Amino acid sequence: MGSKESATSAVAVENAIMKARLAELEMRVRALEEALEGEKVELKDMPVKEAMPLVLEYLKKHPGAHTSDVVFGLKIDNEVVETALDDLEKEGKIEPIQGQTK
Repeated sequence: MGSKESATSAVAVENAIMKARLAELEMRVRALEEALEGEKVELKDMPVKEAMPLVLEYLKKHPGAHTSDVVFGLKIDNEVVETALDDLEKEGKIEPIQGQTK
């Protein structure tokens, strides 16, 4: 296979992976929407230092969790969770997780 064909094949594989990931995310969003339909969720606002051990414990119990999983699982404000994740990453206690915006 030539380098052009190889590059085209690699792009096709990458596109297939991205389409599968998009389908998975769409399914997760639908599941969350169904779970929360008609339900108001109150997210707690708390100091980041107080949230950090809760977030760390959640991640230990739920390997591979996404940021949204942590937010809804702990019912903690998204900004607090994002900052706690950043701080935990800086301290070397976790690796970056999927769904975390910078």
